[in-house]
Amino acid sequence: MLLAIGVPHPVKTWVWVGTLICMWTACLLNARRCKRRHCVWNGPFFPVNTLRSLSKGQHHFP
Repeated sequence: MLLAIGVPHPVKTWVWVGTLICMWTACLLNARRCKRRHCVWNGPFFPVNTLRSLSKGQHHFP
């Protein structure tokens, strides 16, 4: 995500969305498998951040 800061907005948006979806999936799997406190508490924030990133990036699409 940090490496995508200097790239144009459509690319940056999709990199951020893809990365957040990967983290969301990993947290959900870890929360279900081993009940890690971090993933149980922070897992619900990833879909919110994914949608927020996507909506912010939409302003830059033609």
